[in-house]
Amino acid sequence: MFLKMYLFNVYESKIIFNPSKDSYKINDEVTIELLELNGFGSRIPFASKANFELNVLEGKEFIKLSDLRETKIIAFKKEGIVKLSFITKNSLMPIYKEIKIN
Repeated sequence: MFLKMYLFNVYESKIIFNPSKDSYKINDEVTIELLELNGFGSRIPFASKANFELNVLEGKEFIKLSDLRETKIIAFKKEGIVKLSFITKNSLMPIYKEIKIN
């Protein structure tokens, strides 16, 4: 019973940026995915990709967002700092990320 709770329930959500860098250049593209983790810190078995909502808090003019269902693609247009928040179905609080564009 306890094994089932830790193995199949969502305990944490992690946002994955591919490629992952400290800063990005103009015309770079980034793919964003959500990874939901179980109580052991690994991907939940047999789970489909989770959906998430992406909000641009600051710097909307610096990016072009392609909104797909399970992944989001960002293309960078100008130099600056972009602040994002991610809301998932299972999260209690949003996840925040700041991206620097050179």
